[in-house]
Amino acid sequence: MDILLEFVQLIVRLIMTLLIFRFWMQWAGVNFYNPIAQLVVRFSEPMTHAIRRIFPQNRRYDWASLIASLLLAILLYLLYFAMLDFNLARIETIFIRSLLLVLNVTLSTLFFTLIIRAIASWIAVNGNNPALDLINQLTDPLLFPIRRIIPPSGGLDFSPMILMMIVWFAIRILQHYF
Repeated sequence: MDILLEFVQLIVRLIMTLLIFRFWMQWAGVNFYNPIAQLVVRFSEPMTHAIRRIFPQNRRYDWASLIASLLLAILLYLLYFAMLDFNLARIETIFIRSLLLVLNVTLSTLFFTLIIRAIASWIAVNGNNPALDLINQLTDPLLFPIRRIIPPSGGLDFSPMILMMIVWFAIRILQHYF
């Protein structure tokens, strides 16, 4: 039974990551003609289409993606508590744990995206790769405030490392309460 629950949790976290990428792409204003961005939109559209009727897409924020991600987390915890003992589940507990799960998946997605960006900066310096273009477009708005404080020097940009440490610290705090 635990293996089935772990598998369901893995699938839900992967789908949530896809939905969070959709929200993040809208927020960062990435080029949606990028083939990977089109793939994310195509796979996330069936999950957000019905929600988008209630919460229309904003120019800057795609609320339907976040709401779909939260609903998936709520369903995961409802399943989890149903398999264990539903009498222990309270609505506010499920909702708070679901919000924490969405935040955890968001921070983990950001952390691994920053790691990919850092490794790719060493390997593919002048590559014209749509995946790396998308990652750069996603992370640049988050790195600009850090670059204003600590500008790149001598060809080295420390802003991804600083943001990774901040995100790692936030993940550790969240795991303490999660």
